[in-house]
Amino acid sequence: MIYKLMRINLLVLSIILLSACNSNQKTAVQTDHIFKDVTKAEANGLIAKKKNLVFLDVRTDEEIAKGHINGAVKIDFYQGNFKEELNKLDKNTPYLVYCRSGGRSGKTLKIMQNQGFVEAYNLLGGYSEWKE
Repeated sequence: MIYKLMRINLLVLSIILLSACNSNQKTAVQTDHIFKDVTKAEANGLIAKKKNLVFLDVRTDEEIAKGHINGAVKIDFYQGNFKEELNKLDKNTPYLVYCRSGGRSGKTLKIMQNQGFVEAYNLLGGYSEWKE
């Protein structure tokens, strides 16, 4: 009787441990997403390495008129429907996000993370740093 009870306890303990391992694996998959700040030099490395990297310019039209990165997707951070427009983008594409100096693009990364994007980088110093 004692051995039967011990076997049942061992079986229950095994099931609990296996469940814990499986839940850790699910968490590990979620941490594959990348959201980080990068310098201009690191951004150049990403451009060379990731052929499908998309530039995302979150500045105003007035700022863009003074200069921009060719081919960038443009969505004004101050636009009333900014989050909705951002949500229309392909969430599996890697993005290099920039604004004038890095503030709005940093906030954009947090929004992208909440919307389920997989990979996005904030260009530190923004366009001001890029054109130097």
